Amino acid sequence: MFSQYYLSRKFKQCTGFGFSEYVQLVRIREAQRLLRETDLKIIEVAACVGIDPVANFHKLFKSTNGCSPLQYRKRQRRG
Repeated sequence: MFSQYYLSRKFKQCTGFGFSEYVQLVRIREAQRLLRETDLKIIEVAACVGIDPVANFHKLFKSTNGCSPLQYRKRQRRG
Protein backbone atom coordinates (compact mmCIF):
# COMPACT_ATOMS: atom_id res chain seq x y z
CA MET A 1 0.00 0.00 0.00
CA PHE A 2 1.27 3.48 -0.89
CA SER A 3 1.04 6.56 1.28
CA GLN A 4 -1.02 9.51 0.11
CA TYR A 5 2.15 11.63 0.05
CA TYR A 6 3.91 9.20 -2.27
CA LEU A 7 0.91 9.05 -4.60
CA SER A 8 0.61 12.83 -4.55
CA ARG A 9 4.27 13.26 -5.54
CA LYS A 10 3.97 10.66 -8.30
CA PHE A 11 0.79 12.28 -9.61
CA LYS A 12 2.52 15.66 -9.81
CA GLN A 13 5.56 14.14 -11.52
CA CYS A 14 3.37 12.50 -14.15
CA THR A 15 0.86 15.28 -14.79
CA GLY A 16 2.65 18.45 -13.74
CA PHE A 17 -0.29 19.29 -11.48
CA GLY A 18 -1.00 18.68 -7.82
CA PHE A 19 -4.08 16.51 -7.34
CA SER A 20 -6.24 19.41 -6.11
CA GLU A 21 -5.12 21.59 -9.02
CA TYR A 22 -6.02 18.81 -11.44
CA VAL A 23 -9.48 18.34 -9.94
CA GLN A 24 -10.10 22.09 -10.20
CA LEU A 25 -8.98 22.08 -13.82
CA VAL A 26 -11.34 19.21 -14.65
CA ARG A 27 -14.19 21.05 -12.93
CA ILE A 28 -13.49 24.28 -14.81
CA ARG A 29 -13.32 22.45 -18.15
CA GLU A 30 -16.69 20.86 -17.44
CA ALA A 31 -18.06 24.28 -16.45
CA GLN A 32 -16.83 25.68 -19.76
CA ARG A 33 -18.64 22.91 -21.62
CA LEU A 34 -21.85 23.49 -19.68
CA LEU A 35 -21.68 27.23 -20.31
CA ARG A 36 -21.22 26.64 -24.05
CA GLU A 37 -23.75 23.84 -24.50
CA THR A 38 -26.55 24.50 -22.02
CA ASP A 39 -28.73 27.31 -20.77
CA LEU A 40 -28.16 26.44 -17.11
CA LYS A 41 -27.86 29.40 -14.77
CA ILE A 42 -24.36 30.16 -13.51
CA ILE A 43 -25.30 29.00 -10.01
CA GLU A 44 -26.53 25.70 -11.50
CA VAL A 45 -23.29 25.24 -13.44
CA ALA A 46 -21.31 25.83 -10.24
CA ALA A 47 -23.40 23.21 -8.43
CA CYS A 48 -23.06 20.71 -11.30
CA VAL A 49 -19.28 20.89 -11.21
CA GLY A 50 -19.12 20.78 -7.42
CA ILE A 51 -17.78 24.24 -6.64
CA ASP A 52 -19.63 25.89 -3.79
CA PRO A 53 -20.34 28.66 -2.91
CA VAL A 54 -20.91 30.36 -6.24
CA ALA A 55 -18.51 33.17 -5.24
CA ASN A 56 -15.69 30.61 -5.18
CA PHE A 57 -16.77 29.40 -8.61
CA HIS A 58 -16.62 32.95 -10.03
CA LYS A 59 -13.18 33.57 -8.52
CA LEU A 60 -11.71 30.26 -9.73
CA PHE A 61 -13.30 30.56 -13.18
CA LYS A 62 -12.04 34.11 -13.66
CA SER A 63 -8.51 33.27 -12.51
CA THR A 64 -8.41 30.34 -14.93
CA ASN A 65 -10.08 31.97 -17.95
CA GLY A 66 -9.47 35.67 -17.51
CA CYS A 67 -13.19 36.43 -17.61
CA SER A 68 -16.32 35.73 -15.62
CA PRO A 69 -18.53 32.74 -16.43
CA LEU A 70 -21.16 35.04 -17.95
CA GLN A 71 -18.59 36.80 -20.15
CA TYR A 72 -17.26 33.39 -21.23
CA ARG A 73 -20.75 32.25 -22.23
CA LYS A 74 -21.42 35.42 -24.22
CA ARG A 75 -18.09 35.18 -26.05
CA GLN A 76 -18.61 31.52 -26.91
CA ARG A 77 -22.09 32.07 -28.25
CA ARG A 78 -21.03 35.01 -30.44
CA GLY A 79 -18.19 33.34 -32.17
